Formats: sequence, structure tokens, C-alpha cells
Amino acid sequence: MRINPVREKLRRGETIFGTMVREFASPEVCEILARAGFDFLLIDGEHAPYCYETIARLAAVVRMTGAACLARVSDAAYTLIARMLDVGVEGVMVPRVETKATVEEVVAAVKYPPLGRRGWGLGRIHLGDLPCSVAESIAHFNENTVVIIQIESQLALENLEGMVGVPGVDVALVGPADLSISLGCPGEFESPRMEKALEHVVEVCDRKGMACGVHFPNLELWKKWRARGMGFVLCSNDGAIFAEAAKGFASRLRSELK
Repeated sequence: MRINPVREKLRRGETIFGTMVREFASPEVCEILARAGFDFLLIDGEHAPYCYETIARLAAVVRMTGAACLARVSDAAYTLIARMLDVGVEGVMVPRVETKATVEEVVAAVKYPPLGRRGWGLGRIHLGDLPCSVAESIAHFNENTVVIIQIESQLALENLEGMVGVPGVDVALVGPADLSISLGCPGEFESPRMEKALEHVVEVCDRKGMACGVHFPNLELWKKWRARGMGFVLCSNDGAIFAEAAKGFASRLRSELK
């Protein structure tokens, strides 16, 4: 059983870098991205059309590279969270979390007893061929599974203090599109209302000793908020990265041939 590299960096208070996988259902693409130097890849199980079998294949390849494989579930339901973890991802991001009670349900779905109520169903992708007792596996995965809650509404901002205080939560991550819609400034990520909201997330998380971040599409926005204390960097996605690289290569090639 391997140590989750994201959990290790969280414990040490280091900045963590990753991107989202939502365009390609390709183990080869995931391997290329994972070997490029990201700490983690986060598979989008909310908006992308991936089935569990596909996610299992992608997770196996990412883990092989040494990077962590996380995934977003579509809702804060036990059946969705536990199933996602059972196919091999090493942590979950849960969208639209708005109350302390929901956070407690999320943690309970992720953790095995006595910390939660997840049912034991680990397989080769988790345990490999190493001899391991049930008790040892429970202790290991309770310690090494990452829990990320997404802050995506005005209500979540109001309840943030209680939500990040729930034991077992590792990261509070802003979903900027949905939060901006909730605040009445859709897509305006640098509006005064969004600035105030993000500053609130940083302040509360810093006071609670919790890592925080936001899923921005570009590095320019990220530089600003990294400097203000956001250390969990989720930036762009597989399709956008490949499109940018392809356009840049084609442009250089055309320039050279001229």
C-alpha cells in the first residue's frame, strides 16, 4: 500500500499542483500528464461522461506514475463517494457542499469505522500483492484518502467556518463558475464580490489550519491567489492543456518553415 503523495504534502504544508481530466478517456493522455510533473490529476466524475470502468483504468495508470489520482463525484451521496474510492482513486472532491451536516456525511462516506461508515471492499488496485490485514488496510486508507469540499454558493460561504472545522476534511476548494453565478456576477472571477468571497475562504481556512484553493483556468489568476495564501493549485484541464500545446507547436512549426 502506497502513501498518498498529496496527503504527505498537505501534512508538510507544501504547495500542491494538479489539473483536471475531463476531455479524454485515455490512459495514455493521463500518463503523459501525470509524468509531466503534476502532483495529482483530478478526474471529473460530475460533468464529464466517464463511467466507473473508465475511471478505474485512468486511476491505475496515474498511480503507476507516482502522481496521485483524485476524482470529483457528482453529489455528496454515500453510494457515489464510496464507489468512486472503490475503483481506485485516492481522494474525492465533492461539489455544492453547503452545510456542516453535509460535510460530516461526506467524511463518514470516505472513512472506515470508527471514523466513518464506509464498507470495506478493497481490491488489487488498492492492496496489490502485499499481505495486509483488514485492520491494517482500514488504518492506512483512513490516513491516506483525501477529502476536498467545493465552495460554490453564498450559503457555503456563510457556513464555511463550521464546514472546515469538521475532522477529516483536507481541502476547501472554490468552484469559481458556480460561486460567481451564486453571487450574481457570473464568470466575473475578478469582480469585487468574488474577491471578497475568495479572501473570506483564505482567511477562514488559514485560521482553521486548512488548505484551500480554487479551480482557475489560467496561471495569471492563480499567481495572484497563490501569493495570497491558496496552496492547493488546481489549474486548467487536459483538453485545454493539449490545445494550448498543439497551437503553440503548430505556430512555431509554421514560423520555422517560413
